[in-house]
Amino acid sequence: MTTLKDLVLLSPFNEVWEKIVLHYSNRIERKIEYIQADFRELYKKLHYAGLKENHSNMFIYIDAFETDENDEPVWIKSFDENNKDLYFDVSGRDDEHIGYSLVGYNFNEWLNFYIDSDTLHSMSAESLLAHCLWEMTFGGYDKFDNE
Repeated sequence: MTTLKDLVLLSPFNEVWEKIVLHYSNRIERKIEYIQADFRELYKKLHYAGLKENHSNMFIYIDAFETDENDEPVWIKSFDENNKDLYFDVSGRDDEHIGYSLVGYNFNEWLNFYIDSDTLHSMSAESLLAHCLWEMTFGGYDKFDNE
């Protein structure tokens, strides 16, 4: 099974950054370039960070949504990962298939989460990482275990 760490080790930062810019540059109040250094430093740290045990067999799922004429989200199964009008929801499901927000987990835990096979096959590793990094950094760039 593929983990988030596997994708980090295989994917160059610049390609991941292109996906972050594509999907999130219009979702923040300041210029996206102002946070590039923070993401670059985080990505470097993720390469060398230790893994925390994935006791509950947590899987990362990413779902794509578009908005309908009433501005309501509509889940879509098949999509173009480069469509800037889509919204992506990152969540987790454990071995009991219970869904979770992953925002509260530290980065060492995230790195050892498995990637759902449908998610893995629905988009490139770089897009998947971009959405995960955006979700991971909701609370900051330094949520690592004190190892």
